Amino acid sequence: MKQIFKLYQSLSAELKSQLDNSQKVYILPTKFGLAFFSVNFISFIIALAFGHQFSYIFSITLLVTFVTSAMITNQYMKNVKIKASSYYAITEAGVPFNLSLAIENNDEKVIDVNLKNFDDKKRVQVNNNKVATSFTLHREDVGVFEKEKFKLYSTYPLFLFRAWKNVEIDCTSLVYPKCSDVHSSTSMDKEQGDHEIEHVKYQPGDNFSKVDWKIFAKRDELFTKKDLGDDSELSVIDENFILKNGIRGLGVICKMIHHHISHGHSFIFKSIHHHEKQYSKTSHMVELMKKLIVEYYV
Repeated sequence: MKQIFKLYQSLSAELKSQLDNSQKVYILPTKFGLAFFSVNFISFIIALAFGHQFSYIFSITLLVTFVTSAMITNQYMKNVKIKASSYYAITEAGVPFNLSLAIENNDEKVIDVNLKNFDDKKRVQVNNNKVATSFTLHREDVGVFEKEKFKLYSTYPLFLFRAWKNVEIDCTSLVYPKCSDVHSSTSMDKEQGDHEIEHVKYQPGDNFSKVDWKIFAKRDELFTKKDLGDDSELSVIDENFILKNGIRGLGVICKMIHHHISHGHSFIFKSIHHHEKQYSKTSHMVELMKKLIVEYYV
């Protein structure tokens, strides 16, 4: 008996793991479906009242169509799958960003896709059993979000029923704090000894080690120092900037890393312990940004 009970527990656990939220399909008749059912009900009453053979055939045909449509709609929604085309998305808080999705199904059908918890809706045509679409998301909260929630729904094949299911997609969204926008502008200044240098408003990708902190303290803006003959170097991103400037500093650092990821540029990261490490792979840069957001904000 104990062995049978253990086997029952293991089978139950396996079944429960398979029947997750993405497999639960809900179905309700549409307005057109309710009207269709009303016609079916009236025809059935007429058939009982007058006993016409045609009324019986008509009523049974409508009923079979109604039930079959419900079964097909339910099965169709079970077969629909959705996944993210990329495993991460990066954005600044409050800035819309796009998430690419791949929708798969066994047949070529029309489905409606609605993003759960957002108002963004799209209707897409599934061609060649697979379709790629993009949703624009908008997040105000800073943090690391491991999953995105969606609602898929369909009225296939006869618009008599609407079936839907909630799915969770594995896609890490990194949302970093807002930071001041930087615009291209230059200013000329002189240091001691009449050595002329150029102060350029900081742009993501500039060498962070050349930031003039005196100007930042006065204007609350980032400027880099450039003199004649200054050549481009590998950018240095200093973690101490976060300690000095708090959440805004975290936003600036993350925006810089985001810029390097977008353009495929390497950089050197200088930790608070003055350890320097070069980052060239996108996955390593993403992990670094994730670590900074979790450590300094979450």
